[in-house]
Amino acid sequence: MVAPIVSIQQVSKQFSTKQKQEIVLDKVSFDVNKGEIIAILGKSGCGKSTLLNLIGGFEQASKGSILLDGKEIRKPSKRCVMLMQNYALLPWRSVEKNVALALEGEKLTKEEIDEKAAHYLTMVGLLDKRKALPSELSGGMQQRVAIARALAIQPELILMDEPFAALDTFTRYYLQDELIQIQQREQTTIVLVTHDIDEAIYLADRIFIMSANPGRVHKEIAIKGSKPRNRADTDFQHYRELIFNEFQFTTNKQPIEYNI
Repeated sequence: MVAPIVSIQQVSKQFSTKQKQEIVLDKVSFDVNKGEIIAILGKSGCGKSTLLNLIGGFEQASKGSILLDGKEIRKPSKRCVMLMQNYALLPWRSVEKNVALALEGEKLTKEEIDEKAAHYLTMVGLLDKRKALPSELSGGMQQRVAIARALAIQPELILMDEPFAALDTFTRYYLQDELIQIQQREQTTIVLVTHDIDEAIYLADRIFIMSANPGRVHKEIAIKGSKPRNRADTDFQHYRELIFNEFQFTTNKQPIEYNI
């Protein structure tokens, strides 16, 4: 059996305040296999982003461990890249220079860096915008530049924290399709944090539903079927109803039936 690329083992996280110790995550455990898209789905305050920061090495767990290829994650590295909804592009650098930023410090010539930047800009359909500044691009285009920059590093794992939340519906759908195509081509492993049920069903191979206070994995749901998925078909609606019921269960302690 192939070992998982990420193994989260009994991870707890607490923060200290003057008044008390706040437990944000409690005994979270699951594995992520190479080439999967995993969605962590939950309401605000359930510890989704904290868990993503722990996987990225930006914070350390209070208890438990997180392994990347069998080695404990203790700090950020280029093996794992974080993508957020604010894009984090440098406004004074052109599109191609923002992508090239990920490659600076590598043992590459300027020509090799330019070639790699052009390759990944072509992949996200923005080679013709390579000389533009971020301010000259739409929000969706800026996120595509951020995706190109992440891919240029050729990470083993991409962490995405609500990456499309600030975009309009049609741009979000377009980028979800782009992400699926790129991920299938590159076989990149992705862990996605979202509160959007439809986005989780559309993108993920498996969904982990989080409950809150403290954050725990309430339910794992495997999403069957090929991608891209049809949001209007009965299977998609079945998963929506199932997830709605699970969310109601975490709130009311009993499932509610929906006719969707």
